[in-house]
Amino acid sequence: MITPSLASAQTRKKARIIVSLADNANQGIVPIKASLGNGQDAKNNLYWGALYGAKTYFKRMESWTVRQKDIQAGDILDAFALTHVAFPDSEISFEAWDGAAQKNSVKAYLSELRESDSENELVGFIGHNALMDLFVANLPVTKAAQRRNLERQRKGIVIACNSAPYFEPHHRAIGIESYVMTRGLMAPEAYVLEGILLAWLKNQTSQASRLEAAKKYAEYQKIPLRAAKRLFGVKL
Repeated sequence: MITPSLASAQTRKKARIIVSLADNANQGIVPIKASLGNGQDAKNNLYWGALYGAKTYFKRMESWTVRQKDIQAGDILDAFALTHVAFPDSEISFEAWDGAAQKNSVKAYLSELRESDSENELVGFIGHNALMDLFVANLPVTKAAQRRNLERQRKGIVIACNSAPYFEPHHRAIGIESYVMTRGLMAPEAYVLEGILLAWLKNQTSQASRLEAAKKYAEYQKIPLRAAKRLFGVKL
């Protein structure tokens, strides 16, 4: 077991998670209940304020602390900082992006990955797989920036339907490890993130993190673990 003091001494990490709010009117999603699918209402949104939305879910978890953050951009409707009791010096920033601005949220995700000197070692995109519906150019990075990303072993996660074939080419071009991706239709809810983030804080491998995501998904979705493993690309 990792004690808080030892974990703090070993690991001081930062991450940024971009959550694109579910939006019935502006995204190619299967329509959901109007209150959950209002992309301009973070408080009630499926991916943010609902029972398994990022903010609500982590506020209920005893080992995690949610701290409100100031909003820095017009498309960001809410934000919080997340810390774990065993890793108090590490911080994970969550941002709720207006569902109507999904293209901007994808661009923000890729832009953050291209910033090879960014303090964020892990960057995530959560929500509807926007690349299924729109084209977002993967702007080139310098060889130096790509090399720096590879040296730092920076990681990207995309928890959205079938994210691997759409986002992994972008990751490779930028020098980013595809830490956790998906290979099928799924619900991008926060319990998946809990398994991933804890594995990352413990410096676990991509396969270990994917397994933790699969375990959480199987538990909450009540599906066989083998099916969840396939979804997250865990080696069977």
